[in-house]
Amino acid sequence: MNLRIETTTLVFAAPARRRPPSAGSRSAVLPHVEPLPRAVEGVCGLPGDAPESVQRLPVRRPLHRRWASLLGLALVALLSVRCASASASAPPSASNQALGSTVAFELPSNEGQLLSVPKPKARITVVDAFAPSCAPCAKKLPALMAKRSELAEAGASIVLVAVLASDESDTQALEALRSWGVEQSFLVDRGDVLRRELAVAQLPATVLVDAAGKVRWVAPTTATAEDIVAAAKALSPE
Repeated sequence: MNLRIETTTLVFAAPARRRPPSAGSRSAVLPHVEPLPRAVEGVCGLPGDAPESVQRLPVRRPLHRRWASLLGLALVALLSVRCASASASAPPSASNQALGSTVAFELPSNEGQLLSVPKPKARITVVDAFAPSCAPCAKKLPALMAKRSELAEAGASIVLVAVLASDESDTQALEALRSWGVEQSFLVDRGDVLRRELAVAQLPATVLVDAAGKVRWVAPTTATAEDIVAAAKALSPE
């Protein structure tokens, strides 16, 4: 018996090697690139929810925004303080017959000029009366003059009035002011004008008169320079 054995030859073809595309080729074959993973939202300040395996970073506002917020809060606080101080009422006035009355009078100054009260262009005229022999005036008047800039900011102006006895002179009043550290011109009252117009009965005396000549406030005997400034600011219109 004849046996025939058939053999099968398997031929394995090697994969063709790809040539790199030439620079001038129109249709260059690009290698397959897997797409990049999508960025995880919610990380580093991006909106969205991060997966549980990713630690969420704290969202920080930019530095300039934080400073803007702090400045805003400071501004609100400052405006609140200013509004509160602006709406504060004047310290209680002393009782005086001239309160609420309207006055207008003139007095000569130590420089020879005839000046009027209330003072023109002043929203509040602060009439401060003194005498050369007045011991309390030596303390209160310089303290009030030190507040001139604050009063000016409120539209108030100080007018000094020397209430002189028959045996006192303008020179004595001027020397008294200089000894108190005050260089300021003043009006001279020799005929009880302040007693008639402003009901001034004792010294020192401070009376606040508005631009219309209305007596608005009279300082109590215990009033300080700060009290007078507070009254002027409260009475001065915006």
